Amino acid sequence: MPSDETQRPVHEIQQLLHGYRRGHEELAGSVRLPSRDTELVTRLSDLSGSLSGSPKFGPYLTTYPLPSGQYYAVAKTWPDIAALRAGCVLTHTVLVPTPVWKALEDPQILDEVFRDPTSEPRPDYSRPVIFPESSIPKKVAPLPNNLGNLTFVHKYFVEGIRPVIWFGHRQADEILWRLLRGMWPSLRATFSACTFCLQPRTLNDRVFDLMFAPPSAYSRFLKIGPENFIDGSER
Repeated sequence: MPSDETQRPVHEIQQLLHGYRRGHEELAGSVRLPSRDTELVTRLSDLSGSLSGSPKFGPYLTTYPLPSGQYYAVAKTWPDIAALRAGCVLTHTVLVPTPVWKALEDPQILDEVFRDPTSEPRPDYSRPVIFPESSIPKKVAPLPNNLGNLTFVHKYFVEGIRPVIWFGHRQADEILWRLLRGMWPSLRATFSACTFCLQPRTLNDRVFDLMFAPPSAYSRFLKIGPENFIDGSER
């Protein structure tokens, strides 16, 4: 009788590593992308703005579709404490074929694929990653019915407000994974979000749908308008 592991769908996903060399650029990768895809991934793998006045940050997530439509990008970014200049980051991006991304029962399984580029020795990013998709999604607790969560649901899904900027949330990554899991496939394939934004983030043709930001960056979002804001400190 086949094991549980052999019964799971297995997928191959490409990966890229970006960081500082002669500026912020691609350091390693398992695939060559079209120029528009390459330019977007390079830009979004860097910090979105100046760290001046902002708190220290840990790893954060960025998720978005590529212009070609071939892949959906899910990236995790770490501060590069070994860099010769301040404000540098290392970003591991995994490129999920769009049909696979739309069909994933639990997108958070990708969190197990990320490999910390600040570790020694540095992981190999030059080959695709093979991962099994769990046939049974992990159980997660429902989102707490606090004011911020309810406000987001109302703004985004009821009023259709785009973008939404969520200030000061302490569990932004967890909220994003749960949102992605609950979205219907067509919306998930076009959704864009970042859990640490220092100013508005954009694709080639539009602003990100959801941006989590530190309160210190509030003034950099004022051109968007307060009706798009959520205060993460509210209870």
